[in-house]
Amino acid sequence: MRASNQDAAFARWRDGAAVLAVADGMGGLPAGERASALVIAAFEGWPRPDEAAEGWLRDGLERARVAVAADVAAHPERARMGSTVVVAVVRDGHAWIAHAGDSRAYRWRGSALEPLTQDHSLAGEAVRAGLLDASVARHSPGRHMLTRAIGAPDSTADFAGPLALDADAVLLLVTDGVSGVLDEREIASAVATRRGAAIARALIERVHAAGAPDNAGIALLDCRE
Repeated sequence: MRASNQDAAFARWRDGAAVLAVADGMGGLPAGERASALVIAAFEGWPRPDEAAEGWLRDGLERARVAVAADVAAHPERARMGSTVVVAVVRDGHAWIAHAGDSRAYRWRGSALEPLTQDHSLAGEAVRAGLLDASVARHSPGRHMLTRAIGAPDSTADFAGPLALDADAVLLLVTDGVSGVLDEREIASAVATRRGAAIARALIERVHAAGAPDNAGIALLDCRE
């Protein structure tokens, strides 16, 4: 799902496996749009059946870093461009996730919404250090100041998995245009009361009802369908 001019997202399913990704470009137009597109393009293929999911994710991240760096080298006016990324490989009832930046992954399981990532932002770092309450961080100027991103000086990604996805699970990836506008209770309500693409539509409707102050990108896999 492409929800804005700087966010890019997709969810693909083939032969019992899935690849999902969202990316949120930074650096202003057109650089932000270009950065998110390059990051998403780095994950267009499929991991081989015998290929470790984390290894495939690491290779994709390296392709993304190389692509963004090469584009900046060719277009110096885009020197500050970069992109967040959350990407997931799903197979055999499990998910493996890589992320850099403040886009997020959630798992709905057992009627509860569970965050699977932690924001790489000044506000996120302050929360983890015990210097800032999470409820305050939602409104802190530091929530938009990224400490990691593809194209930034620190592009280190965090990895998680294997994470179980049973028949009642939903894997949800969103940019901060969703998670920065809606709290987890609102996101959980949309997941609990809808199925599949209707979840994304409900989230976008709620973001627009709140004024849509930022771009919004969503990718999801609903195992309940």
